[in-house]
Amino acid sequence: MCALPRATAVITVYQRDSSSKRPRASVVSAARAPTNGVINVTIRDMLGLELARGPLNVYTMAGMILVQAMNLVPLTLLLISPTLSGMSASFEAAARASGAGHWTVVRRIVLPLWKPALLGALIYQMVSVVDTIDVPLLIGLPGGISVFMTDVYKAIHPTTGISDYGAASTFALALVAFSIVALYVYNRVIH
Repeated sequence: MCALPRATAVITVYQRDSSSKRPRASVVSAARAPTNGVINVTIRDMLGLELARGPLNVYTMAGMILVQAMNLVPLTLLLISPTLSGMSASFEAAARASGAGHWTVVRRIVLPLWKPALLGALIYQMVSVVDTIDVPLLIGLPGGISVFMTDVYKAIHPTTGISDYGAASTFALALVAFSIVALYVYNRVIH
């Protein structure tokens, strides 16, 4: 899930900085509810389907991943844009003048220069995805999908009985441990 927003942001910045054209705006509708979503209604009307639901259903794990990925693209773009647009083109030009091919330039020059920004964005996305509650509550719970943060939510807001703050604290410590390990890996890779 973390690869989609990072890849979209990298492609957007690369297109913006590699040409004089402005990047094309991509319009993605989040209205894919299985019964009355704009995309589903359009598909059913165009194909003449007599379905009460679908054919697309956002209340699935794939729907959650897609919505969360679209949610992460703008901030990922802001995190990696300065690094990608601030890179001097002279490195690439020197490598190409030395006879290096496109993929050699990308592998040996561009990716090592982008590595800190891409890893930083990846760490942020991983922690953000685990920590996010809005998408799992709005899309996951109606679809019967339970993830880490919905378990925390259910521990604090049970349907019956009293709140289990001990379980919620344990979940929080697991999130802190995950974040520390991610930052440790980031520091080891960068240095």
